[in-house]
Amino acid sequence: MLKLLNIAHCTVTIDAMGCQKKIAEKILEKKANNVLTVKDNQKELRIDIETVFSLVESRQHVECLDSGDEIESKHGRKETRRYTSLPIKEFSSIFSALPGIQSVTRVSRKRALAEQTSEETIYFISSHPYHSETIKTAIRSHWHNLA
Repeated sequence: MLKLLNIAHCTVTIDAMGCQKKIAEKILEKKANNVLTVKDNQKELRIDIETVFSLVESRQHVECLDSGDEIESKHGRKETRRYTSLPIKEFSSIFSALPGIQSVTRVSRKRALAEQTSEETIYFISSHPYHSETIKTAIRSHWHNLA
């Protein structure tokens, strides 16, 4: 499908199923950027990202971008999200299997609906620099653009 689309200068978001080397290469080849979801289908990559966040958080004065909390209330549900992005320059050897990756982002999400609360952490890799507002916007709008 990517072969047929003119995606130059766009940001392509893909769920975990699309977090694959060939897909990332094709997106870059078409002069576009990506934000790819990393879940348990890429278990080693997810562990690598978790490890990098642990290493960075154990240090002081490390470059990262933490957006603070974003709170949304809809349909009786309250959701709080925190986006934290890191550049991968220092860890590029860990992420060399996926071309063009410049940053990793962690989204910690808490949902409260009536008496039930759930928490989830999702990771993303991106060809955008870590400080790009585009990453956050792409993550938030991924499902909205399907309508």
